Amino acid sequence: MLDDLFQVNGASLPGSDHLLRGRLVIGTSNQDAFHHHVDATAIVAVVCDGCGSGAHSAVGAHLGSRLLVDGLRRSLARGPAPLERHLSRARRRGLRILGGLAGRLPGCRETVIRETMLFTVVGLVLTAETLTVFGLGDGLYAVNDAVVRLGPFPDNAPPYLGYA
Repeated sequence: MLDDLFQVNGASLPGSDHLLRGRLVIGTSNQDAFHHHVDATAIVAVVCDGCGSGAHSAVGAHLGSRLLVDGLRRSLARGPAPLERHLSRARRRGLRILGGLAGRLPGCRETVIRETMLFTVVGLVLTAETLTVFGLGDGLYAVNDAVVRLGPFPDNAPPYLGYA
């Protein structure tokens, strides 16, 4: 049982750029968000980093991490399928909810998305058989001694989920 074997923790520190430019969001230390779910059959964890130019991108990062973890958890509970199918289900569900929210908030929908819902994603799904790490946008992850860097992207513009 994975929930007996593993404990998941997360931490985040503001980078020097955030500190020097005074770009901290009230109530948070930066634009990062982390959420996870652990049960007997799987561990799902997602880290999101809000777009630096988005005035309130920490909001989207926090919503995105929770929505993606919950979407993966729900999809995995439906039964065995290729992980790509689980990721696609979670992505579609998250986009549907975020898009609905963006359409209900005051102001121009595109401005709401640009200011609050652009974030990168790095996550994992661990089962008794496999570990899969996935990402959208820039980031970094390590498995044992193997370090993988996602990006950089031209003009420092990663393919945020919110662009969909």
